[in-house]
Amino acid sequence: MIFVGIMTTIIVLLLKRIIPIRVSKEDELMGLDLAEHGEQADYGIEFEEK
Repeated sequence: MIFVGIMTTIIVLLLKRIIPIRVSKEDELMGLDLAEHGEQADYGIEFEEK
């Protein structure tokens, strides 16, 4: 389990240097369905920014 944990950490850190793992704050606030797919999944639900 220790080996798998260490290898997973190394792989994630390497991938983090190549591709972004997180989305931008604007995309997160807009909603990932709309930002990534152009569709809104939560019809009629409004969320407040914290």
